[in-house]
Amino acid sequence: MSSGVQPVAPSLPNWDRLRQEPDEVAIGIETTTRIVEGAGERVEPVGALRPRLDTLAERIAARDVDGTTAAAQALAGLGPGLTPLGDDILVGALHALWAVEADGELRDSLCGAILEGSAGRTTTLSTSWIRAAARGEAGRDWLPLLAALPTCSTKCTEAATIRVLSTGHSSGAASLVGFLVTWRAVGARSSVVSHQSPPPAPK
Repeated sequence: MSSGVQPVAPSLPNWDRLRQEPDEVAIGIETTTRIVEGAGERVEPVGALRPRLDTLAERIAARDVDGTTAAAQALAGLGPGLTPLGDDILVGALHALWAVEADGELRDSLCGAILEGSAGRTTTLSTSWIRAAARGEAGRDWLPLLAALPTCSTKCTEAATIRVLSTGHSSGAASLVGFLVTWRAVGARSSVVSHQSPPPAPK
């Protein structure tokens, strides 16, 4: 939901490193979660869509392609602006899928399901962002965070999280919450991060 939305830049993060270093990434996720939980008004608008996000994350974690399509439909296009809040959540969920899911065929199927669910339900700009994220691409504000997560550098992760969080009025916050909730759900299924609890719903 940003009035200064950046054009889509086809940049590929180092997803392999994120998938190969789950313990290090888990430390970075704790830092990111702490900052997002303290973001107050920026995160607050996401609260109304949290039940739909939880359903999406559950369907992704269950490897339910049809259920993922339906859950994406329930989020796509929700909210005002060039990139509605529901679409920002979908972008974050797609980033999480690429960060955690090592099965390329399954990942492609689930990303395709999100694409299918959002098709024709949102703006042209949002569609471009969702398509890019489904291909494993990320915008310039996300690249430093995805690079910082496996480094165990609290300072770098904090700075990178704040950069994403500052995108638009609530676009960055929504994408971060979508990322965190989906990352934990898929990671828990993979026994990567099952020891961690999901972030609380914004009030």
